[in-house]
Amino acid sequence: MMRDKQRKHLQLFQRIRGFTLVETMVALAVFAIVAIVAISMIDNVTQDSRLVELRSQANETARDTMMLLYQDIQNAGYQIKSSAAALPPIISVVNNPSVPYELEIYCSHRVGHTSAESAKEDKYLAVENIENYEGMENGYLIYTFEGETQALQITNISSVIHFSADPLIIGLPLGALIVAVDQIVYTYDDDTGVLTRSVNGTTTHNISGIESLDVDFALDDGTTVANPTAAQAAQIRYADCEIGVRLERRVPHGRVYNASASLSQRAAIVSVIK
Repeated sequence: MMRDKQRKHLQLFQRIRGFTLVETMVALAVFAIVAIVAISMIDNVTQDSRLVELRSQANETARDTMMLLYQDIQNAGYQIKSSAAALPPIISVVNNPSVPYELEIYCSHRVGHTSAESAKEDKYLAVENIENYEGMENGYLIYTFEGETQALQITNISSVIHFSADPLIIGLPLGALIVAVDQIVYTYDDDTGVLTRSVNGTTTHNISGIESLDVDFALDDGTTVANPTAAQAAQIRYADCEIGVRLERRVPHGRVYNASASLSQRAAIVSVIK
C-alpha cells in the first residue's frame, strides 16, 4: 500500500515539471517582439500627435498674424484728399540690411468733435472723454473744419492733448471733426523669423516662426507696387498680403518636428475722410 502511494506521488511529480531552457528563450523572444511592436506603435502615435499639434499651432499663428495685419491695413485709410499740411503717408515700406522689412501703417479711428474748451487761445486740444485718447502719444490727430484738413502729431496726453507743433494760433476751432490716428509699425527680421508689431512706439506683439511676409499694394491707376512712396501711399486701394509660417520643435533624444502653414488675403482700405 505504501509503495503504491509513493509510486503515484513520483508519477505526479514527474508530470509537474518546469519549462525547458529552449521554451523559456522562445517565450522571451516572443515577448520582446510584441514589446517592440507595441513601443513602435506608441511612438508613431506620439509622433503623429505632436505633428498634428504643431501644424495646428502653425495654422493658428498664420491666422492670428493675418488678422492683425488685415485689420491694420483696412483701418489705415483716412485718405485726406485736400490739405496744406505735410501728412504722413497711409502706409510706407522700408527695406534695409539692418531691418529686412518694415511696414508702417497709420490707422484711423475714434471720430468725434472738439469740446467748448477748445475755443480758447491755447496750443492744445481739450476734448470730452480724454481717456479715449490714452496711449496715443507720438500718434497723430487729424481734424477738418470748414473744408480745411490738418494733421498734428501728439506729444503728450494728460487732461488735454498736446502737439509737437500747432500751425494754428488759436488752436482747433469749436465743432471741428477729429480723427485720432495710431502709428503702427510692423518690423520683420528674416534672420530670426520674428515679426514685431508696435503701436505709437510700444510693442504689442512679438510673433515667432514667420518664414515669409509679402505685401503688394494696388494703386488707383491699377498698378501694383511692393514698396510705395509717400505719393503712392495716398493712392492705395487695397493690399494683397501673404504670410508663411514655419515652426520647429525639438524633443528628447534629438528628434526635430517641423510644420508649415501659409495664408493669403486681400485687405481693402476703408476711407474715413474724403
